[in-house]
Amino acid sequence: MSRLTPSQLGTLCRMLSFCRPHGSDMDEMFCREYLAPLPGIVRDVHRNWIVDIGESPSVLWSSHTDTVHWVSGFQTLHVDHARSLITLSKRSRKRSKCLGGDDTVGVFLMREMFLAGVPGRYIFHYGEEAGCEGSSDLAKYSPETLEGIKYAIALDRAGTSDIITSQLGDTCCSDEFAQSLIDALGLPYTPEYGSYTDTASYVDIIPECTNLSVGYSGAHSNRESVDFAHVGVLLDALVKMDQSRLICSRDPFAPKPTVTRFASSNPHAKHSYPAVIDRVDGNTRDALWRTSYGWGTPEWCDICDCPVIDEDDPNYHDLDHCVCTPEDNRPYDDIAIDTRGLTEDEVKFMRYLRGLD
Repeated sequence: MSRLTPSQLGTLCRMLSFCRPHGSDMDEMFCREYLAPLPGIVRDVHRNWIVDIGESPSVLWSSHTDTVHWVSGFQTLHVDHARSLITLSKRSRKRSKCLGGDDTVGVFLMREMFLAGVPGRYIFHYGEEAGCEGSSDLAKYSPETLEGIKYAIALDRAGTSDIITSQLGDTCCSDEFAQSLIDALGLPYTPEYGSYTDTASYVDIIPECTNLSVGYSGAHSNRESVDFAHVGVLLDALVKMDQSRLICSRDPFAPKPTVTRFASSNPHAKHSYPAVIDRVDGNTRDALWRTSYGWGTPEWCDICDCPVIDEDDPNYHDLDHCVCTPEDNRPYDDIAIDTRGLTEDEVKFMRYLRGLD
């Protein structure tokens, strides 16, 4: 089994000690320490850090430098060598929002890949946690940066086994590419639905866009952990990967199915969450949830039609969920449809979904 060297593990831990909210001074300090010294790296007008290895690279490696911490500063960690896990220390768990493996692990992997000479265009994105600011601005205003790129591979996914083939409800890469990436890595990865990350900004420009599990879990919570044994295995596979084995077959300019997107407005829900309804293939509610959030099938509340999530679940504070009380006993069909911003056809479709028409 490939393992991180003591020096690499030390670097990963030091990187994880930075609490760096979007646009914070700590985010800037982190980038100055770990990215700015890389030979040839530049910062574009959208505040992304970009550097190439090799001429005319066809692979874009993607990660992001910000975390979901609320407050800037440093945090202390606990390293469990027996289980190969990095977590927050007990002291930091009381005051820190998260460990920040999302996406410190991706930044670490790309930095090590660069130092090992792996070919590609490396983009360390700005502001992913604030809505993919750096990548969306790059795609909109500087698409020439992506010329010649066939494959955009984000290293920004929880778990140890996912290759994402769908983001924001739309196909982001072909099954052929996903399988070729699995074969090239030689690791037991499988295709999965995802929510979104920076490569979702590029699906109309780059043929094959995906997101790869890098070994963190419990993201956006103080229970987050990093499986550094998996990080070592994945790093070894990425360094040794034969990029010529990758298959490009998706057409980014092909017409897409008609999709209606709306935000549900529910008086019983903690928030309003986006749902994606595909009128062509008729996806079920459970499939829509997995497509939107890359998360397993939940129990659904009969009153508010939101997922029932236990407050001890790591996703509790990050996903919209049922907050109904026993007094909230009105049937869901009696809850008014919020028609603001919807066309007449979309209102009819909403009524159809509720069985009112």
